[in-house]
Amino acid sequence: MSQTEEQPVESPGHRARVADMRNLAQATLKQIGRLDIRPGSLMAVLDAPPDDPDKVTKALLQSSVLSARVLSVTNSAAIGVVGEINDIRRAVIHMGAARARSIAMAFGLHMLAEESGLDRDLAHQLWVNSLEKAHLARLVAQAIDPQQVDRAYTLGLIQDVGLSALWVIAPDFYSKLDGDTPARVPLSLLEQERFGIDHAAVGAHLLKSWDASPILCEEVLNHHLYTRIRSDATPTNMGNLIAGILPHVGEAMTPDRSEWVAAVHCLFLSSAYDSPEAMIRAASRAAHEVHGGAPSIRMDPATRLKLLSEVHTDTAYMVRQLCEMENLLSQKFQQVNELQFEAVTDPLTQVLNRRGFDRLSERRMQTAIDRGLPVCAVVLDLDGFKRVNDTFGHDAGDKMLTEFAEQVRKNIASGDLFGRLGGDEFAIFLVNVNNEDAQRIVQRIARACHGKPVDFGNGRQAQLCFSVGAVTCPKPDAQTRVADLLTAADDAMYASKRSGPGGVTVSEYPGHKKAS
Repeated sequence: MSQTEEQPVESPGHRARVADMRNLAQATLKQIGRLDIRPGSLMAVLDAPPDDPDKVTKALLQSSVLSARVLSVTNSAAIGVVGEINDIRRAVIHMGAARARSIAMAFGLHMLAEESGLDRDLAHQLWVNSLEKAHLARLVAQAIDPQQVDRAYTLGLIQDVGLSALWVIAPDFYSKLDGDTPARVPLSLLEQERFGIDHAAVGAHLLKSWDASPILCEEVLNHHLYTRIRSDATPTNMGNLIAGILPHVGEAMTPDRSEWVAAVHCLFLSSAYDSPEAMIRAASRAAHEVHGGAPSIRMDPATRLKLLSEVHTDTAYMVRQLCEMENLLSQKFQQVNELQFEAVTDPLTQVLNRRGFDRLSERRMQTAIDRGLPVCAVVLDLDGFKRVNDTFGHDAGDKMLTEFAEQVRKNIASGDLFGRLGGDEFAIFLVNVNNEDAQRIVQRIARACHGKPVDFGNGRQAQLCFSVGAVTCPKPDAQTRVADLLTAADDAMYASKRSGPGGVTVSEYPGHKKAS
């Protein structure tokens, strides 16, 4: 390969294009700056820890409207208050700081959208869309790590805060989007062509100008990078990334996003919802229960003060619906928490079961075919497992399986598919991994796990030993099936066993050319 091929030189035309985009982005941000969008008390609510009643109360006291919302919910029949509560601190304590905060954030975002200058109906649509994303983020976070529910809801709600600002300065651009855009181009790419910047970057810019934390700004900036779910997603940002998969107002659901929604459903919520569509409908219903009677929140100071003591009927209806929705979601979260991985997870080792592995690997395969990426199937089988069962008992065998699964999981990427096919046989499916990468990965697993002692108690002990077979496919096509790759990897694994315990064989499919 020549030096030019190794290090491509940017053409003058490309540099000019980059400069034009940069200038266009700067001009867009100047236009947004002239709108003078102010977050009001929304930032104070965002900054308030959900487990700190004092700070949540202090934030709510900065806005009579938000305080009125929380008081209305507290006094609704769904909360079950005996006697009216007129003190905001008592309301926060009675309702719980986290719930009071989530209600205030939702209505604070509604105020921000309306006061940015948007048409009231459009502001309402954008608000409902954000609520749907926030509730989907919450559903997924509850299934992964309930401690991250409030954070996921916050990020899901606030991630599109820049969209309303762009809509104000170019309403004609957005009004032409009808969900049938040719080639189903993602909205963010269309925005970059039009404005030199997308709404995620605008949202991060606005939050930075409002003195939001750098972490929050970064998460809003990156919320559409949902492919990071494969590599570096954590319970902290998973809900935000998943909420970013859902389309915006007027945007189509692209095939790539549909694949990710299906994968999320399979991994986390298939036990609670029959299909990805049912999962999204659940989030949508939760949002629509909130927005039904939402009034305009733009009002003069006198009206704001009056609202503290006399909430309008339609507002009371809306917050009552919100409260009922919160109660229903709490019940649903509990069900999801109890059933979260049963459908696709092996109950002993807590990795994917055969059903979950097959379903997700086929989807990953289709993505690899569409994008022209290489794939790799790996089969791992414990050596001497029957002897462990016969010598120490089935409890020891179970301990051996769980320890092996844990060690393998530590030595692969968090987004790689890892499952138990049955008995003492496990499998890994990797995308964008060539023959050299596969050898490096399986050798790393072998070095980390082979010979590792497993303690069964009472002085009983055995060492992990297993055989590995891996098959890579540089260019999968429509005829390439995961099942065929697994069969080839299984053959390679048995070739390893025949050469002695702890063997590793890496081959290329088709042809099974032995590489090590």
